[in-house]
Amino acid sequence: MLRRQGDKYKPLYSAADAWVEVALESDGSLFTPGAEIWSQRWIEEIHRRFVEGADEGSDAFWTKLERQLEGAEPAVVQLMAEMLFVHFLAVGRRGMRRRTKRERVGRVLSWSSAPVDVSPDFETGVNGFGYLTTRNSFYAIRLLIRFARRWKARSDEDRRYLLDDPWGFKEMLWEVPIDSAYMQREVLLHLVHTDTFEPISMWEEKQKIARLYTDLVTTPSDDLDRQLAQIREALTPKYGPNFNLWDGKVLKDREPDPPPAPPEPDVETRADLAKRLFMDPPDYLDRIVGLLEHRRQVIFYGPPGTGKTYVARELAAHLAGHEKDRFDLVQLHPSYAYEDFVEGYRPAPAGEGMGGFGLREGPLKRIARRAEKAGDEEKFVLIIDEINRGNLSKVLGELYFLLEYRKEEITLQYSDKGFSLPPNLLIIGTMNTADRSIALVDSALRRRFHFVPFFPDEPPIKGLLASWLKAKNPEMAWVASVLDLANEKLGRRHTAIGPSHFMHENLDGEWAKLIWEHSVLPYIEEQFFGEGDRLAEFDLDRLRREAKAADGRGGQDDDPE
Repeated sequence: MLRRQGDKYKPLYSAADAWVEVALESDGSLFTPGAEIWSQRWIEEIHRRFVEGADEGSDAFWTKLERQLEGAEPAVVQLMAEMLFVHFLAVGRRGMRRRTKRERVGRVLSWSSAPVDVSPDFETGVNGFGYLTTRNSFYAIRLLIRFARRWKARSDEDRRYLLDDPWGFKEMLWEVPIDSAYMQREVLLHLVHTDTFEPISMWEEKQKIARLYTDLVTTPSDDLDRQLAQIREALTPKYGPNFNLWDGKVLKDREPDPPPAPPEPDVETRADLAKRLFMDPPDYLDRIVGLLEHRRQVIFYGPPGTGKTYVARELAAHLAGHEKDRFDLVQLHPSYAYEDFVEGYRPAPAGEGMGGFGLREGPLKRIARRAEKAGDEEKFVLIIDEINRGNLSKVLGELYFLLEYRKEEITLQYSDKGFSLPPNLLIIGTMNTADRSIALVDSALRRRFHFVPFFPDEPPIKGLLASWLKAKNPEMAWVASVLDLANEKLGRRHTAIGPSHFMHENLDGEWAKLIWEHSVLPYIEEQFFGEGDRLAEFDLDRLRREAKAADGRGGQDDDPE
């Protein structure tokens, strides 16, 4: 047999054997022995409600499923719960924990008008072996229903024949209409005929094995599973009867030796990063990461020039292990829309035919897909820069729900596939309070994000420029005192002058004056529109003299002219 070895897989195969015996060989029940559940009558009713009456709304899968089962006979509700259980056999621990599987099955059973006592001998939370996730639930269940409907329509003699003939069973299974549940189909193939088909749920993995061992396929065939059967037969004398064809050693024997790995660079700790960013207090980054772990999304807010985007990018790279495909940045603007951010129809690129539109994924879906595939251990980060410059209701759409309920899935506007935000995807937004006060952000968004202030009059920005200049350019330390004085005179923390204007290692007196006159003063003038007389207070030379008188750090008297 080709069953995966180990005690943790025994409950899985015990459940699979029970399903074949009670559901495919007869019309029985997995949960309540002796009851008639997997009969053509109830399967037809499930097909009418779930397939013919498919709910195309944007609600979560479980919300729609409860609606579809409303008023159904208890046997129909129980059949759906048992179908979910069969589906969960394909879902590995990465996709769903055993406890969650039990809870989901129990939730569906609770919708029945008649209590269902599940046999205590039947474990409803077995380990799955596939890479399938619950995001595929709608299509996986639809495939199961269609398969069961065709199966029950066959004669008893025909069904017995297909359970004895694995290749005939595969031919029958491949005739069932399928949408997007190809991994589920591979799993069903193995669970029904464990002595013929490999316990591999991904077609790409099967193809890789066939490609590596193509010389062992002595009888040419277009059927990938027949190729694998020949490869297994040829390798059995070497590895024994119960080896796993996808075992790392089996593959390594044929894969070329990888090139020598480059020396690993020193890993920058969070404390090192905080020191490099001149953040004070040093544990401020730990606080931000703690907020990210709690709610999965934060917003850095404050006036321009306070380093919000810079810190966001550095922290994102750090959390993502400096792997470029694990962090991304988008910047919102008034014309940015849901179709740009999530998905939407766009003109087909050159080379894809004449005219027409195609459904294109936006940056959010792309990084979410990568994050889900990688697993919870690896962190992915999406930075949404200038988050308050876009029309957030239009840009985020139904994602408001997913930001709060990361474990749920919904149907998006432009596709009928379930979508959820994986828990290992973190979101950092930046918000310029000079453009729009945080108080104007709607409460729905505020409730879903933690907000981290970046203001020159409080840590971690307070004293940042002084520390940076002391370490990088000590002769220009007077600029920090001038900036503090200017912000004190402004008295407007949401539109204060940020330190990043002057955080340049080649800064000198001449450059400081140019930056002040052509960047800082126009910014101040905009704030004092109609109060031109106030600008005199912000003359650089005047501020330097006042700062020098106040703390003795106003710089030399020989100002560049």
